[in-house]
Formats: sequence, structure tokens, C-alpha cells
Amino acid sequence: MMNLRTMVVGLTDDHVAKAFMRLWEHEDGTLKVWRASSNFVYRFENKGKKFFLRFSFEGEQSQEQVEAELDFINYLALSHYPTIVPIRSSEGKLVERVTQVKGYILVLCSVTRKGKV
Repeated sequence: MMNLRTMVVGLTDDHVAKAFMRLWEHEDGTLKVWRASSNFVYRFENKGKKFFLRFSFEGEQSQEQVEAELDFINYLALSHYPTIVPIRSSEGKLVERVTQVKGYILVLCSVTRKGKV
């Protein structure tokens, strides 16, 4: 469960999410908060497709856990299960690790399959 201080930092005028948007192509004005729990999820659009930007602060998930989750999602996609598809950042990474004064933030992006969400 996310602590309240982390939630306030993550949701205060979406500045954290907006800062990460430079890593993925997007249409201005489409970034919207989807949910906040143990991590933050925002939805945005680009070229008619819907994407999800997800990030979590240090202590919520390790990079290894996030990468294992992406491996499982990839397995599901290869097995033709309807799931999200991870998208590489402009830096070529599936998981971005952004270091801050108070630790790090793990960021990733995925696109929905046609007709979903």
C-alpha cells in the first residue's frame, strides 16, 4: 500500500508524470490520471492509439520485479492472450530508472490492444 506522502507527490498537478512524457511520443493534452495505488497509472494517446504510463517510487517495486512482470506480459502476448504491449522509450528501454534526491522512480509504458480500454 502506498503511503499518503508518496501519493500526494505523485498526484500534485501531474508534474511527475508530465516530466516522463518526454520519453514517449504523445499528443499534448491527452495525459490523464487513470489510478494511483502502489504505483501511478496515467493514460495518454498518440496517433489514435491509447497508451498507459506507469511509474512507482523506490520501495514499492524493485526493477527486477517490474522486469519479471514484463516478461510475463510478453509470455501472455506470445500465447495470444489479450494483454497490453510494453513500448520502448525514446532511449530504447522497456523500464526507465529515474534517479532523484529521495531515491529512484521506475517508469514504463504500454499500448492497449485494438479495441481494449
